[in-house]
Amino acid sequence: MEIVNKGREAITKFDELLPKIIGETEKSPILVGVTAIENELEKLIQFFLIDSPTGIDDLFETGALSNFSSKISIARRIGLVNNELQYAIDVMRKLRNNVTSSDIP
Repeated sequence: MEIVNKGREAITKFDELLPKIIGETEKSPILVGVTAIENELEKLIQFFLIDSPTGIDDLFETGALSNFSSKISIARRIGLVNNELQYAIDVMRKLRNNVTSSDIP
């Protein structure tokens, strides 16, 4: 039953994400898609972290995991992604960075 619910959640998220991916510019699919991957990776990492003893969790805002590259690296180091997936996500990150620094509308 839990698998069915997770499947429904994934479909709902995809339905919500699709119009954003199609978007208004050529950059939209890359920016939205890679941002979604980064957000899911962050959630996956957070699942394995204990709560901050101070109650203030800045790891993802201004701390060690505040950039996508760090999230990819730590996910690999703790075994959440394998080498191939790390490489693929890193390629997408670089593509996103190239698109955001280019003159494509």
